[in-house]
Amino acid sequence: MRDHTEESPGPMNEPLPTTTDQSRSRRATPRIEVLGQLHGQVVAWRLSLQVRELGAGGFSVECDWTFPIGSVHVFRFTTERGDVVVLTARSVHTRAITSPAGTERFISGFEFLLDRDHADQGVAILLDAVTSTLAFE
Repeated sequence: MRDHTEESPGPMNEPLPTTTDQSRSRRATPRIEVLGQLHGQVVAWRLSLQVRELGAGGFSVECDWTFPIGSVHVFRFTTERGDVVVLTARSVHTRAITSPAGTERFISGFEFLLDRDHADQGVAILLDAVTSTLAFE
């Protein structure tokens, strides 16, 4: 199993985005629907997430809790091949949904905080894992 880990970018108290920042940070790259090819986890909480979409600029997850807008978290992703990629991302939106069972769930979108070459490599590994599976369907 390969481990592609990004070191934490330092203090996690970056300023919250302004309304202008939020409108500028609308998705700039397309996302690919993740059909179970990736497993996600919030490292600090050791809680699993359902990864819904992935793109070069970020990803979305579905879970039972919400993430405050602007909060920064470290995520561990595991591919079906067993590759492990750890990256830092900032929450940019959250919305409530109702599951088929009638329970409240949340979809949250994150942008990757990429300032190192190996972080870009980690995203490339994740995108490859998702797209290579799609090619064989």
